[in-house]
Amino acid sequence: EPLSYRTGSYQIGARDRALDELDAILTIQFNGADDNPVVYVGAVSPMTAALPGLKIVDEPGLQGAVVPSASFSPLPQAIALQTAGIAAAHVSEGILNRTLVLMNPDITGLPRFLAGPDAVHAFGAIHKPIGAVAAQNRSLADPASLDFASLALGIEDMGTNAPRVARRLSQMAGNLDTLLGFELLLAAQAIDLRRAATPDLVLAPGTGALYGQYRASVPFLCGDTTVLSGIIAASTAFVEGTPLTPIPPVPCAPAAELMTEN
Repeated sequence: EPLSYRTGSYQIGARDRALDELDAILTIQFNGADDNPVVYVGAVSPMTAALPGLKIVDEPGLQGAVVPSASFSPLPQAIALQTAGIAAAHVSEGILNRTLVLMNPDITGLPRFLAGPDAVHAFGAIHKPIGAVAAQNRSLADPASLDFASLALGIEDMGTNAPRVARRLSQMAGNLDTLLGFELLLAAQAIDLRRAATPDLVLAPGTGALYGQYRASVPFLCGDTTVLSGIIAASTAFVEGTPLTPIPPVPCAPAAELMTEN
């Protein structure tokens, strides 16, 4: 079978590992101090006293030093954010290619473009927005942390663009909700078409539950019509706390005719 299906576990696994690493690094950041300079209170060791830029205080009842540090640098977080973005882009590409497969009758044996009994073009045009969103995620996965210049007369000659990197990952996450919505829309249509030819088709428990929830709001597409409402409903299915909005069904031919007429 196409690799977008066969390697699906690797796509999801890479994403999960990247997010776990990001969570671990952000936990350290949120529970640590990013002060610069660092203030040491107490006796200062000879090694510490040799640091350049050190300001030592050694007075009766007060000892310590003020030391410049790099604790302010968000480089670990920026790299972890970018890694998560690269993993998300691979998930996007998997979704894009699986939706291409779903509409290819030479691979699935289903009607072209997953057409219902009264449709000709069906979902044929839907690949344009799917491809556009996937391309956007591909672009957003580029390493923005390297796009910096030397500032402050050469003192601040390293940077991370961490806010920009974080915004990119946030945008990619929203795009993934949309892409998953597209895939759910097409997968539900494919399930109905397959069941027309194989009435005893059994879905896995998780798949069946998601399919049932989706079909309770979004009907099977019988003929050529706008699918915007189905796309929106499918996308919201992956946003926690957002209920699906029921879409009025369109009269459709009996299920037995779904495969024979296409």
